[in-house]
Amino acid sequence: MTVDALLKDRAFAQKLADAQDMDAVVKMFAEEGVTVTPDELMQRTLPQGDELTENDLEDVAGGSMIFNPFIGWLRKLLGFSGGGGGHRF
Repeated sequence: MTVDALLKDRAFAQKLADAQDMDAVVKMFAEEGVTVTPDELMQRTLPQGDELTENDLEDVAGGSMIFNPFIGWLRKLLGFSGGGGGHRF
């Protein structure tokens, strides 16, 4: 099994969505027989190229927010667009 294959698996993605921190995410991959580091996972969510996408800009755009960077990162890893990791008031 690969990281990409696991990310496409709906049941696994749902388990990841419930993770509380990066250590839990790495452990979930390990339980499926995939060794991955936090840095490798972070690289998957960074913009490719020199320009930010519209979704990248929306993730940091105005408004008062309570922000949880881990949730924002996890949403990107799972392929959710926009919304970042915060809750708007």
